[in-house]
Amino acid sequence: MFDELNKKCIVKHKIVTVLIGLCFIQMVVIGYKKHQVYNNVRAYLINTKGYKVQNIKKIKVTHTYLGIILGSSSYPISVVFTDEPNALYQYAGYDRIYQLGVAGKPNEGKDFKYFEKPNMSK
Repeated sequence: MFDELNKKCIVKHKIVTVLIGLCFIQMVVIGYKKHQVYNNVRAYLINTKGYKVQNIKKIKVTHTYLGIILGSSSYPISVVFTDEPNALYQYAGYDRIYQLGVAGKPNEGKDFKYFEKPNMSK
């Protein structure tokens, strides 16, 4: 009987160890992918859109499983520019970055400076 309990304990321990290992691996992979998305967004803003580095105040990449379920990006991206601190620009994508929209209010009642009009030809 003692051997049977010992075997059950060992099996439970192995299962818990594997689950913890899988969680750790997933955290590392998500962190790595978030870093890649950050670099892709930064390159998109600077190289593709021609924005200056000093105009980009903050780029925040998050991860969500809901994006996978709903079909949007699992890495939503928020960007704040130094000259429009009250506007939050939303981007999505992994390899191909695209703007989803903007929230907040523009400076001095003007239009949003970095708003990208949708390209319907694609």
